[in-house]
Amino acid sequence: MAGKEDLKRLHELTDEQVHEWRMARLEYGRQKYGDRHLKRYNLVDLMEELLDALNIVEFVNERAGHVPKMALIEKTIKDLILALPIVDKHIKDEHCTDEEGGERIWWSKQK
Repeated sequence: MAGKEDLKRLHELTDEQVHEWRMARLEYGRQKYGDRHLKRYNLVDLMEELLDALNIVEFVNERAGHVPKMALIEKTIKDLILALPIVDKHIKDEHCTDEEGGERIWWSKQK
C-alpha cells in the first residue's frame, strides 16, 4: 500500500495536467479502438457514462458521507442526462447507428 506521501489528489492537479490526462486517455482509446467510435451511437455512450457517474456519486457519499458540492455535481449530471434526449432529436438517424456498440447493459434489450 502506498504511503500518504505517495497519495495523488485531484485537487492538486493543474488545468494543464487534467488536459494532459484527457489527451492521454484519448490517445489510448484511439490506439485501442481506432475509428470504432464512428460506428457507435455516441449519445448512448455518453448516457452510459453519465449513469455510471451518478452511481459513483452514490459510492462517494456512501464512503465519505456528506461532501460539500457533491449535491451540485449530482444535479449537474442529472441535468446533462435530461439534455441528452433533446440533443438526440437534432441528430440524423444515420449518425445514431450502433454497429460497434456491442451488447449494452439494459439498452440492447430495448425495442
